Amino acid sequence: MPQLLALIPVALLFLLAIMLIRTARFVRPPLSLPPLLLPECDADIAAEHLAEALRFPTITLTNQPPPKPDAFVAFQAWLEQCYPRVHAILERLHFGRDSRLYIWHGRQPDLAPVLFSAHVDVVPAEEGLASGWRYPPFEGVIAEGAVWGRGALDMKGPLIAIFEAIELLLREGYQPERTIYVALGEDEESGGQHGAAQIATWLAEQGIQPMAVLDEGGAVTEGVVHGIESPLALIGVAEKGFTVLHLKVIGEGGHAALPPRETAISSLARALTRLNDEPFPARLDHIRDLYGAAGSTASPTLQFLLANTWLFGSWLTHRLSQDPRTNALIRTTLTPTLIRGGIKENVLPPQAEAWLNARILPGESPFTVLEHVRRVVNDPNVQIEIVPGAAWAPSPISPSHTPAYKALHQVITSVYPQALVAPYLMVMASDARYYAQISPQVYRFTPYALTSTDLEGIHGINEHLSIENLGKMIQFYALLMRVWGQSRLENELGKAT
Repeated sequence: MPQLLALIPVALLFLLAIMLIRTARFVRPPLSLPPLLLPECDADIAAEHLAEALRFPTITLTNQPPPKPDAFVAFQAWLEQCYPRVHAILERLHFGRDSRLYIWHGRQPDLAPVLFSAHVDVVPAEEGLASGWRYPPFEGVIAEGAVWGRGALDMKGPLIAIFEAIELLLREGYQPERTIYVALGEDEESGGQHGAAQIATWLAEQGIQPMAVLDEGGAVTEGVVHGIESPLALIGVAEKGFTVLHLKVIGEGGHAALPPRETAISSLARALTRLNDEPFPARLDHIRDLYGAAGSTASPTLQFLLANTWLFGSWLTHRLSQDPRTNALIRTTLTPTLIRGGIKENVLPPQAEAWLNARILPGESPFTVLEHVRRVVNDPNVQIEIVPGAAWAPSPISPSHTPAYKALHQVITSVYPQALVAPYLMVMASDARYYAQISPQVYRFTPYALTSTDLEGIHGINEHLSIENLGKMIQFYALLMRVWGQSRLENELGKAT
């Protein structure tokens, strides 16, 4: 027995050594790439253009026609007037009612093209003095060093930056070696069926498979990811799937003075409580990739814990589940967003219903979500179905080791030298999911630097984009078009795969 006790410290030291080795392997040094020369641009003129773009209320609503369809027509006409070189040189195809695909033909048409995606539609914004907006959301006001209005961030700001970049390159006489597509969807905010879905279908029918796609997604953030204080550029390499579940309970009806033991509402409430108490299982692979790429800038404690999830996985899962931002990265989430039941305060409810919004982790599907919900609820009185047309699978995971990703990384750090670059799982939906069907490399990154307060403006009040950010975005897109437009990237890609 004394001999065994004497071995315990040795075993512990050996275990600690293994854990430290795992930590050293887990934390890889950030990729260091030489900076590229940034093009010059006039951000003030671009800000004027963005302000004008925000004055078109191109609003879309789910399952409804746009409230102001003429705004889309006027916006397209304005684009033609504002960017004459783009519309004189690039080929243009029309899809849906107001979607466009611009084709900038390359000098080597046999090369796989690249595609930049944006959308012209915006979500509604409350107007008037009681709305809380510092400046009216559809007046495109330039003030305090920024452009204010609905869509400044999501996503007329990036759209205008893309067009400014192309116009800039055309003024220089530039023509890419590989063809560059620019897709403008009309209805991303309401599902993308008339815009990106139709464009992607047409590309597939033509046999066109883009080498790489860039759509909206992550940004350069600071203090948003727990344990990392340095500026962090998050590239979405995948996005969660989505479905809406409908739960329904049929009640007996009658007078509330003579209630049965169970009512439709109480049965539904119990089902929702069970689902809240038994969330989907967690997986740490996506968050490990994020922190691993962030390197030694992540807190040493987090590095140690994430490198040894075999021991600390349960504790880490508990801690990460407490923050909505990290909880969404480690599991499928299920959120009741709408509930309905009862017709009068003294009448037993004839039925009760709830709608649940599910955001699905890669590796799962709308059907596995349905199975989980039915198993947890475990009540034959609760009818559970997927809402027709409200389901899609998670996207494939795009690689983060190819020349196209490396080039994207290099352009980001050229524009934002202090930023680290890391892949991450995008928890919100975008048009990118349609292009993931035709391209193996779909990246979701919007090239602006945002604080946590700025992020609240997306779909919120006081949405605005700084003029400095707008200038950097133009430089980013112009530089990435040059780099992705090169033929040599094709050869490097072949070697990498």
